[in-house]
Amino acid sequence: MRLFAAGLGTETNTFSAWPTGRRGFEESGVFRGDTADGRGKVECLVIGEWRVHAESDGHEFVEGLVTFAQPSGPTVHAVYEAYRDEILAELTARGPFEVVLLFMHGAMVSTECDDCEGDLIGRVRAIVGDRTIIGVELDPHCHLTPAMTAGADAIILMKEYPHDDYVPRAAELYDICVRAAAGVARPVMAVFDCRMVGFYPTTHGPMAE
Repeated sequence: MRLFAAGLGTETNTFSAWPTGRRGFEESGVFRGDTADGRGKVECLVIGEWRVHAESDGHEFVEGLVTFAQPSGPTVHAVYEAYRDEILAELTARGPFEVVLLFMHGAMVSTECDDCEGDLIGRVRAIVGDRTIIGVELDPHCHLTPAMTAGADAIILMKEYPHDDYVPRAAELYDICVRAAAGVARPVMAVFDCRMVGFYPTTHGPMAE
């Protein structure tokens, strides 16, 4: 089985007047097949977890672009497009793949696109077709959109706040997607809007329970 993994994201504050440009991503690190050099960065730990599982299971693992910027204002659209298109170009050039794994935030907005994750997932789907399994890991502070759930086969959100379960959720997503690609699992997703806004740390009750 062949697996492709990539990561692109930032947590956008649309009220911020300070845009997120290329420098914002470069300051955090832009990795092209070398996340092992990420020195403990969350995005590198997630990609590394997928790599370890894939190689342990005897699968071929291809790592695309991985980059995250610190939270700020909307991403300059040309910057988003450049990183997005780099991921898509490598996916096209090095395919086909049975599984595509994407690590994103879920609340990335560019100056011209309100749903960067939905846009990227949809473009990945257009390249790989219906048979390839697409799995996505997101931050729980995401905006889960119909475009995301329509394009992906499985979406996993971190369950802890503060977020200390990136890696366990990555392992969970890997397992779901590989089993789905092997035909032994059929993930199903649905979205329900509870119309609630709140602050829910999981380090104490009632959320801990």
